[in-house]
Amino acid sequence: MREEYDFLQDRVNELEHENSMLHEQVTELQDDNMSLMDKCETLESGLPHPCTFDGKRHVSEYTLKDWLNKLKEEVTEVEAEVDKLGDLTTKDIIHMRDWGEDDKLEHLTEELFDVITVATSKLEWIGWSLWGRCQKQRGVNEKNRKRGYWE
Repeated sequence: MREEYDFLQDRVNELEHENSMLHEQVTELQDDNMSLMDKCETLESGLPHPCTFDGKRHVSEYTLKDWLNKLKEEVTEVEAEVDKLGDLTTKDIIHMRDWGEDDKLEHLTEELFDVITVATSKLEWIGWSLWGRCQKQRGVNEKNRKRGYWE
């Protein structure tokens, strides 16, 4: 009974945190001085932007194996961050946020976004536009919902 209460309390804390973050985003987008175009640009700038150059060559020259190696490189960096943090549970992470220690997760977060950006870049270069990626992601989300991966 106590474990269930603790779990529910942790979930409430997590949802309150998410609600606060969403409220901040909505407030930002409701700014009366922002035109619809400005709002769209604000939303789009928060999405992963496909990379076109790696510092040495244009990514159009990448082979599929090059992309896979880049993805592996980024995943390796995520693994290194996880090793530094230890075996944290979702509850631990919620508590870190509650205690104002979420800065310890900043580098892990950055590396996870790097993984997303590499995947987005490859999708762009094989012909998936932003609109197409959004449509495909909706399908993946629906598939995962039906599998019970989220409510």
